[in-house]
Amino acid sequence: LSWVDKSTSYPNLNQERSTLEGLSKLYYFIACDLNIFNKNEDALPFYEKSINTMEKCCAINYSQLYTQELASSHYQYARQLESLGQNEMALIEAQKSLELFHFLMEQSGSEMNNDLEENKNIVEELIDDLMC
Repeated sequence: LSWVDKSTSYPNLNQERSTLEGLSKLYYFIACDLNIFNKNEDALPFYEKSINTMEKCCAINYSQLYTQELASSHYQYARQLESLGQNEMALIEAQKSLELFHFLMEQSGSEMNNDLEENKNIVEELIDDLMC
């Protein structure tokens, strides 16, 4: 983890989209590893860092793939928050995911809409569960 902290201090880190994508995935993998070791609370900041980094990546240049990954990341983070009983925050993250899936469906061709529709439905189910 100290290596990750050091890696974020490089000045060019926030300039390259591919670097941001890699850093986002690294944060996500760290969060997953922490979950494996039942350190779910410790994983939360890494989910957040992964999402924040992917948002920067998407802001540099629109990419349907990165935006879809960002939507999925919000969903995964919402599921993590739900498992920890943080339903209010989980609902916010799930709604962000749903907004991105709606945006993607408007932007994409019909060949992608089946997968996007399925993902959107899963997020909507989570939102329904969280609102009950």
